Amino acid sequence: MPTVLRWLIANLIVFVPLALVIHQVHTWYPDDDDWPWWVAALLIGTLLVAGYAALRFWFATDPDLCETNQSTEELIAGLEAKNLIRREVYQARRAFQVDETEDEGSNYFVELADGRVLFISGQILYEYEPDESGEPCRFPCTEFELVLKSDTGDMLDLLCRGQVLEPEVMAPAFTIEDFKSGWTPENLEILDKPYDTLKQERLKSA
Repeated sequence: MPTVLRWLIANLIVFVPLALVIHQVHTWYPDDDDWPWWVAALLIGTLLVAGYAALRFWFATDPDLCETNQSTEELIAGLEAKNLIRREVYQARRAFQVDETEDEGSNYFVELADGRVLFISGQILYEYEPDESGEPCRFPCTEFELVLKSDTGDMLDLLCRGQVLEPEVMAPAFTIEDFKSGWTPENLEILDKPYDTLKQERLKSA
């Protein structure tokens, strides 16, 4: 449902009951000065109930909110049925990691088989790293598939194949100066600069 239509219906859910109550009160008490005290309570109660109903309608018809109750597989299947999924498969040779600044997620520079470098970042990568439960590392790896939302480019899933690549080094986190200068790559950006050059640049920032 288009956002404009949802907004219109939500407003109608609020204002139609309120208008009906005001009209009925006017029928009972044509002179506004004669309204008894409980009319104010009636109007406030109507507004609260109608507002709650409008919020329920808005949340129920918000596609992003509806998707949050789905598993990743269900979400991808639904989007794929609408031709809104793009899949990209990469072969990789080596990788190094950049420490995270706060809690933005892990960062990796991954050298691809064709010599280019993929920068990949985000909290979703936590799921592929060792944790306290003893889960083994799964990413970076020699082959992986990115499942992307085609209209926004958002990464929905990461499918790991091949052998695990142990990050060569943990480089220092990006600094405020890096962000200001525009040095930091965008997530999933493909870089033409050589892998070794990128690694040395990050290590020099220590």
